[in-house]
Amino acid sequence: MIDRELEYEIEEILDSWIYYQRLQFLVAWKGYGREENSWVKVEDIHAPDLIKKFYWTHPKAPRQILTREVARN
Repeated sequence: MIDRELEYEIEEILDSWIYYQRLQFLVAWKGYGREENSWVKVEDIHAPDLIKKFYWTHPKAPRQILTREVARN
């Protein structure tokens, strides 16, 4: 639970894209099958280590300037 809302755990970030001028990540959810992968807005992801890992292995993937909050973590 985060801010009184149920939050699912991200297993891995698979891809990124800019959709309507907003960065989104394709995420694989922990405990769910591939058919449940979904695109999630960057501001709805609370996994800065997974974002860093994704860009480490995909340096040319679409991105936006990191906010101070994401860059600090």
